[in-house]
Parts: sequence; structure tokens; C-alpha cells
Amino acid sequence: MTGSGKEYHEGIVCVDGSVIPAALGVNPFATITALAERSVENVATKKHIKIDYETKNSLLNLNGPPAKSLALTPDLASAYKIVEAARVNKVVGTGFTEIMEGYIYAGGDIKDFKVAENVARGNSSSARFFLSINAWDLDQRKNLLISLKIRN
Repeated sequence: MTGSGKEYHEGIVCVDGSVIPAALGVNPFATITALAERSVENVATKKHIKIDYETKNSLLNLNGPPAKSLALTPDLASAYKIVEAARVNKVVGTGFTEIMEGYIYAGGDIKDFKVAENVARGNSSSARFFLSINAWDLDQRKNLLISLKIRN
């Protein structure tokens, strides 16, 4: 890999639809994915990396712990302490959980929501996410923050 910039990153492989010389149809996702998978296989072979094709992915457990966690930023660590203290101290509040699904259009050129939904549906741009929100009584949260400062 070479370029005109000062930075060099060994082993980066970028695969997208630009390698295809003509339009593939309405949704070229499967073809581009196949090209990307083939590129991964070729890189793995060159780097002597064995790909495990036998182990199958299991269903995603939205209620379970994450399979991989990233380090918390200081702000998230602080929020985590507050949420954990609220849970342990059984602070009164309210909450709800919802699974939302539909089609998503990520562009600013369509102003009508129904038209944007139809375009996204035609592009198979579906979205699904799990949202859980909890809010605690502000007076109890204030006391909780004070007790956290005393403990720390």
C-alpha cells in the first residue's frame, strides 16, 4: 500500500462497490459482501491466519452481558457508579424497555418521512435496536450522589 501522505498502515484492505465496473442492480450488498469476504480469505492466506469456518454464530442475547467490553471513559465510569449505586440502594424511579425496528434513510435530501421510509425499504436499509431507559427520583439521586462522594 502506498500513497502521497506521510502515514503508512501495513495490511489495510478496503473493498467496496467501486471495484465493480457496472451497476449490479437495486441492491449490490450481497455481491460487495462476497468480494469483501473473498478479500479477507486472501489476506488470511497470505498472513498464514487460520479462519474458523466450523464455529457458527449464535443468536444475539440483547439481555445478556456484552461479549466484549471497552474501557469506560471517565464520564461513563462516573455514570456507571451512579447507576450501580441506585440499583444497589433500590432508589425509586421509572423506566421502560423497547425494541424498535423499521427502515432507516441516512440522508438529508428527502424531507417527507414516508418517501424516505419507502426509499430505505427499497434499499433494504433496515434497523433494529433495543432501548432501555431508567430515570430515578431527583431528590433521591441528590442524596445518592452525596453518599457516593462520602464513600469515594
